[in-house]
Amino acid sequence: HARCAVLAERAAHSVREAADGFVRFAVENMANAIKQISIARGHDVTRYTLQCFGGAGGQHACLVADALGIGRVMIHPLAGVLSAYGMGLADLVEIRQRTLGGGDLEAVLDELAGEAVAALREQGVAAPEISRRAALRYEGSDTALEVEAGAGMEAAFVDAHRARFGFVSDAPVV
Repeated sequence: HARCAVLAERAAHSVREAADGFVRFAVENMANAIKQISIARGHDVTRYTLQCFGGAGGQHACLVADALGIGRVMIHPLAGVLSAYGMGLADLVEIRQRTLGGGDLEAVLDELAGEAVAALREQGVAAPEISRRAALRYEGSDTALEVEAGAGMEAAFVDAHRARFGFVSDAPVV
């Protein structure tokens, strides 16, 4: 409450207005995450039921559903416990990425893999699995798609682009 009051004062708003702003920001972030994995892939989420989980999920679920045009929300009575249980079952993952402006892709991938393996070993993962992926896009586009790195990745990108967006371009793949 005290930190919210300080921020509210700086923004010349009431504490309630500042708190509402934080909630709106959180709701938009959650809705945008769903949009990226559903709507961007062509799914009509307005026909779906939003599954809510997490200890505070019920506080946001209806607002997120409204932001997405979803008319139904399902909140399991043990939503917070299920969220914690799921986190306990989740794989430990380390992600390393770097923009490649030229140079040797394999050398960069080897370096990133080494960093990720070292970080996972520090967390007790004895033999981590490594996935090498590249985010490719058409030159002039800002939408990248991830494909397995290595031989054939440009063809895989073109196939993924066709599947996702329904067309391919003559622009160079970067």
